Amino acid sequence: MSSEHVSYSNDHRFTSDLSNIPTSSRIELQLYYNDYRKNLKVESRILFSPTDTIHDVIKEFLKTTDLDHVSPSDISLVGLGIGNQRSPSPSLNTYRTLEQLNIKQGHVLYFEPSTIVTSARLYHLTIWGPSPIIKAEYEWNSGTTTLKMLFEYVIKKFSLESIEQQRIHLYKGLEELDLTSNSDKLLSKFGIIDQTYIFVEIVPSYSSSIVHVECAYINGTQLFDVPNTTTIDQLKNQIEQRFKDYFLLDLKLFNRMHDRIDLNESKQMLSDLGIKPGQTIYAAFHLTSSNNQSSIVNPRINMTPRSSSLIAKNKPYDITVNVKFSKFDSTFTTEVSINDTVDDLIKMIESFKKSQSLDIVLMSSGSTIIDNKKFNQRLTDIGIKSNDIIDVIAIDKTPTYYSNTSSYITTPYTSSRPLEMQRFPLTPIGLYNFVNTCYMNSALQCLVHAKPLTQFFLDGLTQDVSDDDKYVDVEWNQFYTIGTVTGAYADLLKNLCLSNKTMNYSSTFRPTHLREIIGVQAPRFATSDQQDAQEFMTFLLDEIHRELKEKNGNESNTIIEDLFFGKIQSTITCLQCKHEEKTINPISFLPLPLTQQGRRFTIKFISRCGDTELAHVNVSETGQVKNLIEAFAESCSHTLFGTIMAMTNDEQLDLEMPLNQLSTREIMLVEKDDFTSSSQFNRFNRHSKKLTLESCLREFCSLESLEDSWLCQQETCKKTTNATKQLQFCSLPTILIIQFKRFLHEDGLREKLETFVDYPINALNLSHFISSSSSSEQIIYDLFAVCKHTGSIYGGHYITCARHETNGESKWYRFDDSFVSSFCYNDDIVSKDAYLLFYIKRENPKQLTPITTS
Repeated sequence: MSSEHVSYSNDHRFTSDLSNIPTSSRIELQLYYNDYRKNLKVESRILFSPTDTIHDVIKEFLKTTDLDHVSPSDISLVGLGIGNQRSPSPSLNTYRTLEQLNIKQGHVLYFEPSTIVTSARLYHLTIWGPSPIIKAEYEWNSGTTTLKMLFEYVIKKFSLESIEQQRIHLYKGLEELDLTSNSDKLLSKFGIIDQTYIFVEIVPSYSSSIVHVECAYINGTQLFDVPNTTTIDQLKNQIEQRFKDYFLLDLKLFNRMHDRIDLNESKQMLSDLGIKPGQTIYAAFHLTSSNNQSSIVNPRINMTPRSSSLIAKNKPYDITVNVKFSKFDSTFTTEVSINDTVDDLIKMIESFKKSQSLDIVLMSSGSTIIDNKKFNQRLTDIGIKSNDIIDVIAIDKTPTYYSNTSSYITTPYTSSRPLEMQRFPLTPIGLYNFVNTCYMNSALQCLVHAKPLTQFFLDGLTQDVSDDDKYVDVEWNQFYTIGTVTGAYADLLKNLCLSNKTMNYSSTFRPTHLREIIGVQAPRFATSDQQDAQEFMTFLLDEIHRELKEKNGNESNTIIEDLFFGKIQSTITCLQCKHEEKTINPISFLPLPLTQQGRRFTIKFISRCGDTELAHVNVSETGQVKNLIEAFAESCSHTLFGTIMAMTNDEQLDLEMPLNQLSTREIMLVEKDDFTSSSQFNRFNRHSKKLTLESCLREFCSLESLEDSWLCQQETCKKTTNATKQLQFCSLPTILIIQFKRFLHEDGLREKLETFVDYPINALNLSHFISSSSSSEQIIYDLFAVCKHTGSIYGGHYITCARHETNGESKWYRFDDSFVSSFCYNDDIVSKDAYLLFYIKRENPKQLTPITTS
């Protein structure tokens, strides 16, 4: 039976007394009702007053959606959400108001029939995501929730839609929940109870047939790979060859679930036993010396947690311990005594890793949870018995990113808050690519490293954080009172820049929430299509600016205006009457063309291989044919190796021919093998003039002719005349964003200019570009980020180089989505791929160097 879905999402309905409520105080809520027994789904958007109760909401919802036959007492609130994030609703009094429950504009409420909600007991799971510091709480029904429902929740919650589903594995402790044959099985049938931990792991994708084999022996472990077509006999022979100086006794093999593999099936291939490519099998054995037959055994290594111990019964180690590190596929197994303390157990776990920085997430034996803070408590006192199995989940902490120093930030934007509350990671954090979201990641990394903007948000965020707070997944901060985009951006900064003392960070963060919020308002950024980093950044800054304006009143400046806005003056001069018309406009991006003003030519280029390419170039009217070829060579997307002939209508042009003698603007350039004549252009002998940022700025501000296209408003003129136009800066912002206009869309032709522009990393002097600048005033900028685009206009990739500051020092890093590298050289920073440049104005122009660099 198909599901009936009734949607009222386009209707904005009001509660009966809402007419007296000011518009600014009204709350619009998205409401969902799901009765899966009747295959009925209903949704609606309704406006309410903050003083309305949940009971009022239910009544209005039933009335609005023509469900009057349903009694409000038969409806229960089961979930609350914002955006695409949903959390279970606690039991609450339905006569409490929206204001009392802190339900605000944009929240989503989920309802179900009360009979369904109460028909079976509700439980909670804690789900640890693929990144071990990200977790989610999941409410489930013991009578209705299946493994498939949990799996679908995990995919949505942790944004795993782009991952092949067979690579997503769920574990209860160390036991995998096999979705293949149990998708419709109730969670309760897996022995899952209230407050159970579920772990999500993404396994590598293997296109080959390789299976990993892990052997445990006295000096550690040894790993090797075999095809999954290997038989048991062949595997035994390979293991014996690797330990050929010893005799192998009591060999046992276990699959990844630590179930025993029957060695008697000697002709069976691993694939026949259900072992798939990419999985690991474990080998446990005794080694006996071939010389004296003495036993060489590691009593602390045991690969058989669900079978009899390999160690003799009289050994004191009578409890099996299985340790799983979230970042590794392997499970380490050892034994401890029931008389050992919790501290002994922890030290044993730490002995598996050289690092002493391990975070014990969970230690349990059946339903018994071991408190890792009760160091002196013996295992037997907790209720652990001989032959019990202890499962341990531990996280190998990443290197410490945060300084515990109490020194203060010393920048022009110094905050009164110590770094204890405003820690920037010593090693910056990458951003996850959701499929073609490199444009977003690159733009965000540039903005995150705009320190005055980031400091503004951190000052607000740290007001809600105390040293004793425990980290929780943040779904709300005070910036959400300004707007959803501002709040979501603040969340991003909190995850990238702030931490409590007990917090650990992985090297990659998923900006899921910010992407979802922006995608709602600008759907083009919610797709997997390629987008422009500058357009994304413009939208983000504009939205934050708009939300701040609406919150604070239009009369006040916002942090976006204060940091990113300058003013530019346009002066148009009539050549007839010399009348000047001046206008001043704000500017937040400085778009610089990479083509000169002059006569525009359409080039059809034919390479030596016969490939054709169309392009536009601008060349001065006083130039020659060879200058046209030089301009094309500078802008084309590939290297020219041969000599080039210029032609029009099958007539070859002389390189010295003045362009003003050409009657056409369509030129054909043909690449030939490397021989030269007076009418051929040799690519190797050309010494082109280097394009610099300063020359681009001068071109941007140069005098431009407006021929027969401007209407003079002067009373004595009042006609269309020739005029000139000139741009000049009245003021420049604290943070100057320069855009190289590499992408051209003209006359149906799309192309990307590969022109290299040289620009300074330090001490960009723009004093002489300011109309009001005195001769003594110095306006100096230093580069702090570069957004680069590699590839063509039809398919490319964005990366960022940014100056990352911590503890008064700075270092350049290269950000390629989740990959972050400190190997960032001048050639990486000043590159032909540069698309957006981010400069910050020096507070002290006389300062010789910007900041300490390393």
